[in-house]
Amino acid sequence: MSSYVLLEQEDWFEDEMDFIRAYIQPDMNALDIGANHGVYALSIAKNLTSGHVWAFEPTIAPRSKLIQSVEINNFSNLITIVDAGLSNKAATAEISISVNSELNSLYGKGEDKETINLLALDEYIKSTDIKNKFDFVKLDAEGEEINVLRGGKDFFTQQSPLIMFELKHGNEINHGLIDSVKSYGYKIFRLLPDVNILVEYDDSFNDGYLLNLFACKPDRADLLSNSGLLATNSQVQNSLQSNFSLALDWVSRLKDFPYFKECASVWMENIATIPPNYIQALSACLHIYDENLSASQRVALLIFANNSLEELIKNDKNINLAVWLLKIHLLHISGFRSLTVNLIDKVSNILNEEETPIWPFLPPSKNFLSSHPIQGVGFWLKSALLEFKEMRYAFSSYFVNNSLGSLITQLKNPNHSIALERRALLVAKRINNKISIPDNHQLFNEKISSNAKIWRLITDN
Repeated sequence: MSSYVLLEQEDWFEDEMDFIRAYIQPDMNALDIGANHGVYALSIAKNLTSGHVWAFEPTIAPRSKLIQSVEINNFSNLITIVDAGLSNKAATAEISISVNSELNSLYGKGEDKETINLLALDEYIKSTDIKNKFDFVKLDAEGEEINVLRGGKDFFTQQSPLIMFELKHGNEINHGLIDSVKSYGYKIFRLLPDVNILVEYDDSFNDGYLLNLFACKPDRADLLSNSGLLATNSQVQNSLQSNFSLALDWVSRLKDFPYFKECASVWMENIATIPPNYIQALSACLHIYDENLSASQRVALLIFANNSLEELIKNDKNINLAVWLLKIHLLHISGFRSLTVNLIDKVSNILNEEETPIWPFLPPSKNFLSSHPIQGVGFWLKSALLEFKEMRYAFSSYFVNNSLGSLITQLKNPNHSIALERRALLVAKRINNKISIPDNHQLFNEKISSNAKIWRLITDN
């Protein structure tokens, strides 16, 4: 699974990876508990100079790959690989080994077993005389997390790292783990994707795609807030109650993007038909990306944009396409992945590829803002919607039985990205359905494609 995902997306599939890269500073220290192949440990190490990562991985296969990756990347002075898992005490145990090592678990029922070492975090730190202050902990122990906390009681009490942990154990929300983390004085947060801001989590938030939560104490929350990476509820309320003036400068903020140049004349012809609520929501949404603003101001703008748009939707029975497009964009930033995918389905069915939307609009995510429309804005927008749905309705095509038919249809639209081609090639490979591509394809160009040599091997076999 790891190799497949990293080839397909040239990154890990979790939105949290971007946040961690934004958070980690060169002198920070981290624990990667359940490192597996090391996608987090390696990404953290790439940001370090004087900092260090301790990566705990008890099973042989992924640990051997991590060792190779550390050597290849010359990270030996930045990553210490520990041949053990963590629990509440030192012991040996049998772990169930999965085809996908990410699912290896002490509580698995598979027949393949491996004997591993277990350590208690407090004892490990004491025995190795580690004096470092820790800034980040990734806690992914496949059901053993509460015991890890028990075995690290001194660490989690005395230190104040940012913790990232899995929301669910199996298919159920791990309320016990959430409560255990809180008992050490940590408050729980979730990530707003694309803007890389943590906001407070509560049980009322319901999205089946949410995988990870974050936790930190007040001092760490203050540091994150000062870095523009976290906003508490009280900070957001203060920003909402302050009389901030919103510049309706959507033209200046969009004018340098390729699709604006294709749409500007149509938009200006219809400017008199656009309600003030919509212009406010659009302008507020664009300001959310302004990193000169505080995190709480940006979250307040997100709430303001959503409220303005909802007021428009509630009072207008004939909803303009641009309103639904902006709603998709806002749902995505807000972390409502299920609702985003469902609304894309509805909007893509009513979109006329032959027409340019008459109101200013945003594509489904910021990743499409800089792409160049080919054969008209409508065709470009349709491609963006369907491609974004493809990338968001499943964490990877690895988890989908066979999506080759829809991928091939999307590849016929000239606006598709190279990411979609990578996806299609891997799906075809999985079902033994070879796709022929020319020798001069950009996937084979080492200046464009990170894994050009591997793609050549895949397509030749």
